[in-house]
Amino acid sequence: MIEEEIYEKLSAEMQKAINEEILNIITSAPKLAFRKSPHNSCILEYGMEYSRGTFTPTGLRDEHVEPVAKWCFDNSCGVLHKIPYQIVFKNEAEVAWFLLAWT
Repeated sequence: MIEEEIYEKLSAEMQKAINEEILNIITSAPKLAFRKSPHNSCILEYGMEYSRGTFTPTGLRDEHVEPVAKWCFDNSCGVLHKIPYQIVFKNEAEVAWFLLAWT
């Protein structure tokens, strides 16, 4: 491939810098995360957690949420609401079960 030929012509230092940048991009990718609601212990909020510690629904897509919604439905454990970004459970035991499965 042309890209491989170009990469091979780069200095070792430039190749190292490129590899480090790729690793940084991969390891800093946002992840779906959950946190307890400050108002109700039977509600989890969900969003994307970024490497710098930011927790926000920004960047959240259906492909992130659909497996969680399916698991909740299949296991009769929690009801996922897309807005607000919450999962509501009947009791704290359900919350614990969910967190064991998803964290």
